[in-house]
Amino acid sequence: MHMRSLVFAGAATLLASLPVVLAQESDEPFVAGTRQKLSASLDDMLRTALRGNPDVLVAEATLRHAQASLNQARLRTAQEVSALHHERQLVLKTREEHRARLEEMALMMKSGTASKDEFRKAALAVAQADAAVAQVEASLRYVLGLGGARRVALDSLTDRPFHKGPKVAAIRPAIPDVVAGQLRAWITPQWTDLELDEVCGKLQTACDNNLTFTLDPRLVPYKHQVTLSTPREVMVSEAMLAIVDLAGGGSLAFVFRDYGVLLTTREWAMGMNAPAIPPETPLKTR
Repeated sequence: MHMRSLVFAGAATLLASLPVVLAQESDEPFVAGTRQKLSASLDDMLRTALRGNPDVLVAEATLRHAQASLNQARLRTAQEVSALHHERQLVLKTREEHRARLEEMALMMKSGTASKDEFRKAALAVAQADAAVAQVEASLRYVLGLGGARRVALDSLTDRPFHKGPKVAAIRPAIPDVVAGQLRAWITPQWTDLELDEVCGKLQTACDNNLTFTLDPRLVPYKHQVTLSTPREVMVSEAMLAIVDLAGGGSLAFVFRDYGVLLTTREWAMGMNAPAIPPETPLKTR
């Protein structure tokens, strides 16, 4: 009985002292995370806030994220420019070799030591080399930010989850082989002040009417006259490129549709997902 009295007395003393302890602990203000006293100095508060404020920490993480993306974009662009510069040097050298071969074949054909078919093959090689140069230079202009169209996207540095990569221009389909064969027909333009619909008729005749050339009706009100005279035979595809350059100053384009070849403006051609001349005509993505 005496032992029980001592236990009850001790418990009562502990319970009586608990409110005092709780009151003493609640005198200091509560700070989330750890208990720290608020400094009376404004400078100390500013230093603490700039070091630990959640919004500041999120902004710093976003900045590091953006800086990493920028560094990746710079590295990728440098790699693309270097690769395209090297490729451009190669295709330019190849084109010069084909042009020299074409001049040689022209002299040989005049002397009777080369056939017309051999000359045409040499001319075709020059045309293909011209197209290769145009494609590489269009890609290079895109990478340099000077216009043009991207041909290939380099994805070697886009494996990080947060990296979405650059917006890549769509690539047009290639001209079908059957149609490309018709464009290799030979023509010797001697045109003076022809209207665009007359030019379409000349091109269609050169292809033995196997291709239908149509002038976009929206171009009818505009007066584009073409004067084109070449000292030698050229392929129809070369004549088409010359028409684009001479008639509209690069504002026209030929688009290969199911019904034939449509001569339209470059802007309208950008909305048509089909082969085109010039091949570097941009294609808008929707």
